[in-house]
Amino acid sequence: MLVFLLWAACLHAESVDVNHFLECPSVSGESGFIYNPSAYSLGYGNLSAGIHKFMFKLNYGFLDILEAGFTFDYGETSDFVQALKNIDVNLKVSFLDEGEYFVKAAAGIENMPVNLIEGFGDRMSIYAVVSRKMFDWGLNLSAGLKNNIHGNELKPLDWNFFADAAKVINDTILVITEYEDGNFNAGVKVSISYNLNVEAYVERLNQTGGIKNFGEFLQEHFVFGITFIQKAY
Repeated sequence: MLVFLLWAACLHAESVDVNHFLECPSVSGESGFIYNPSAYSLGYGNLSAGIHKFMFKLNYGFLDILEAGFTFDYGETSDFVQALKNIDVNLKVSFLDEGEYFVKAAAGIENMPVNLIEGFGDRMSIYAVVSRKMFDWGLNLSAGLKNNIHGNELKPLDWNFFADAAKVINDTILVITEYEDGNFNAGVKVSISYNLNVEAYVERLNQTGGIKNFGEFLQEHFVFGITFIQKAY
């Protein structure tokens, strides 16, 4: 029934560009694919928000090349003060003109905790990414490097490769395949309206071989999300 309702909604949804999807929050928080960031950032005055796995994300375009936002994990504790310690900040700067330099590029900070007193933990990372949009095919290819900062320690040579391929089908659905930190993810973003998307992903596809039941699959590998974008006019 859910699949049928989504399909029916897509028939009447407004056609959107691949950039529309890639400016919405990823599971990690900044605008992007599934977990990986894209090289595109929110334009000036644009706002986006999303919810995945009990995590709320909000981003804002302060300049056409600067996007900043936060991720709030409200699933770990019901204590409001303790929950505030789980707020992370994301920052992305985009540069290079795709029409002139063939690719769009960006660099950023992902999941920098507001509560720096207790250290960076294992979530924070810095990254650089390039993306290329194939206008005629509704396709986007992206690749980058990410350095995960563990325990306040930055290792200059410890960079992980990531890559994505995404294509718009039926003018309203973005299909994504992703390589991220040794794992493969896949899924779809479905545009219900110009402002609202619903998303479904399967993460760590290469680790699903040992699943014993469907409940374990839903708990360990399935991600459902809702994202919203409001563009300034």
